[in-house]
Amino acid sequence: MPEGAQITYDELSYLTIPHYDYDGNIAEGHMIVDATLADEVLDIFQELFLMEFPIERMEIIDRFEPYIDETFNNLDRASMSMNNTSAFCYRLINGTDTMSYHARGRAIDINPKINPYYIPASGYVSPANAYEYADRTQDWPGIIRRGDAVYNAFISRGWEWGGDWEGELDYQHFQKP
Repeated sequence: MPEGAQITYDELSYLTIPHYDYDGNIAEGHMIVDATLADEVLDIFQELFLMEFPIERMEIIDRFEPYIDETFNNLDRASMSMNNTSAFCYRLINGTDTMSYHARGRAIDINPKINPYYIPASGYVSPANAYEYADRTQDWPGIIRRGDAVYNAFISRGWEWGGDWEGELDYQHFQKP
């Protein structure tokens, strides 16, 4: 967290979350979220666990610093490129001066390589190694679609889904206003 940040560590909670990995094994994941959302996030991920929804990995974003390179040039992109499910990342919304919901621990990206950010008009996909996953007709492990059980677990609790946005589709992204 940078000096002068608009949030403090006391406003965040570190969660340990069991989940099924891509091999069908139970794994222990870690996530940092807004403290006021901690119980709700645990409830959501318990729902996902009970449905055996696969999550490739779930680690705090700082663990991806060694993977920053020319293509994946910041923590967020390095984490996404490795299909890491995460929440807190102190950053601005790309291309703006506005704090991201992630900077407050109020957004979660799930399997971001399989559920990429996609701009249909230009064909832009992020992360850069996720172009094939912009095709939402395939049954990729860990894919999220409007109306499915993962979508409903979040939406029923007042979260918004980036896949419902117009023009820019962020299939990985759920945020709680």
